Amino acid sequence: MLQENDIKFVITRMAYFWSRDQIDESFYQQARICKENNVALGVYFWPTFRDVETAEKELDIILSALDELREKEGIYLDMPICLDIENSQDGGGYLVKRIINEDPKTLEAIEYTINRLQNEEGYYTMIYCSDNVSQVLGEKLKSFNLDVWISKYYTNKDVQISDEDVIIQSRKYGGISTIRQYSDHGRVAGYDKDVDLNVCYYNLPEIIKNNNLNHHNDLKLKKTID
Repeated sequence: MLQENDIKFVITRMAYFWSRDQIDESFYQQARICKENNVALGVYFWPTFRDVETAEKELDIILSALDELREKEGIYLDMPICLDIENSQDGGGYLVKRIINEDPKTLEAIEYTINRLQNEEGYYTMIYCSDNVSQVLGEKLKSFNLDVWISKYYTNKDVQISDEDVIIQSRKYGGISTIRQYSDHGRVAGYDKDVDLNVCYYNLPEIIKNNNLNHHNDLKLKKTID
């Protein structure tokens, strides 16, 4: 069973817009716990946008919450923001299907989302998807020109973080992933439910801080002023 000090990073769900237009109630608590325990924090959300207008609405909610965390509690993301592209109906969004069908409004919304997060706001932005979705999307996934966090499970049994070693040896799964989710049956001391386990092939917190991404330049300026 994992101990708390074995956890190097957490990418927590921030919102799932298919059922409600608001931030997950547990997000703020998890963000504070990560800060208290010096654990690198990243986020993911389920987009269900169908055009630029709905994409803008979802991003306004995400970015406002992150702004509030930085300004009021000094919590910065040390890991990426990830767009969670699920299979089947995507909680009602049918995003994968619309991407495959090259729906122009959907592709425009994705371009808008990536541009706003990555270029305008300066966030390290990634795509999360399953191995199956990555194969279904194929070249369309690569066309987004983002790093990929992919779920490809190493085993269905309870595993330990030491199993990272096996995954690390294979490096980037399928030649595309930056983060690999290798189990959904991990256990953490003090938590009575299964957790996902992941291995990151690069030191993303270092990359993000060194390149002043995720508003870390704001933090450097603040420290200089103080």
